[in-house]
Amino acid sequence: MQFGFRDVQMLLLKQKLNVLLNLIGLHYCLNILQVPAFCITEALRGGKIVDRRVCVKWRRPGRWFNGFRIRDGYHSRCVYLEDLVTGEDDGEVLTVLERGATREFLRVQVFVVNSP
Repeated sequence: MQFGFRDVQMLLLKQKLNVLLNLIGLHYCLNILQVPAFCITEALRGGKIVDRRVCVKWRRPGRWFNGFRIRDGYHSRCVYLEDLVTGEDDGEVLTVLERGATREFLRVQVFVVNSP
């Protein structure tokens, strides 16, 4: 059974839900359903969740260079849900979320940012 865009919009893109559930719905629409960004942006605005923020932290493993170990790289990005859809974050956060914890990203954390 596969959810359609309207199902996701009604179930996961609501203001009363946690922003992490909103992020799951957004990710599902972008990657599984491949809904155009314009439609998702309108759904975010309709659900009044366009200004919600999430923060994603990840760690890239270090490597060896000329016999020396280069340290692991720690990265963190806090983005609005709308920026994930429109690509204003250069797609880096979506790439990390799509790939998850692999050899390229050792640890991925997603958490809520308190809005002012």
